[in-house]
Amino acid sequence: MVSMGDGRPRETMMTVKGEDRVEDFLERIRQAWDAGDAAGYAAQFAEDASYVFFMGDAMFGRAAIAQTHHEVFTRWQKGTRMAVKPVNVRMPNKFTAVVTTVGGIGTGDRIKFDKFQTFTLHRREGRWECVAFQNTEMSRRSKPPTAPEESRTTGSAPQATPGPGSGRAAGSVRPCSWPETACAVR
Repeated sequence: MVSMGDGRPRETMMTVKGEDRVEDFLERIRQAWDAGDAAGYAAQFAEDASYVFFMGDAMFGRAAIAQTHHEVFTRWQKGTRMAVKPVNVRMPNKFTAVVTTVGGIGTGDRIKFDKFQTFTLHRREGRWECVAFQNTEMSRRSKPPTAPEESRTTGSAPQATPGPGSGRAAGSVRPCSWPETACAVR
């Protein structure tokens, strides 16, 4: 358990009672992708969000994300499912989380992780929304010899490292390298 600084314990640094968790945001993204729901997927992004594809293309705004993902879900990635797991979470303040994940998409029972993603999240009215997203294909050097696969769940998220202005004491994150699944605050 971690203290919030006012004596109240918390299980993770990402969770504030009654507020959305980073894991909740990632699960909404995954569910919308699995359902092929472009509007639901885009709804998880800020109205003016930036979104960078692994191929190097960028788009701006929720409407562009919805339009592009409609095509993604009906043409190129129709019927695919997503796996996503956080490997590092940092909180510069209580309204911002920078989340690095490993993820992949596929059609089988288990999906190989082949991408790193960075989500910059902003807490708005108690709920996380993505204001900037970057998706990058893993290099051969980053992939384990036999690339791990993920089941349908997002898995346990590491504890966040709070920063200045978060109202909590800053912790240090133990260096974490993929494919390690937990990067705990010491």
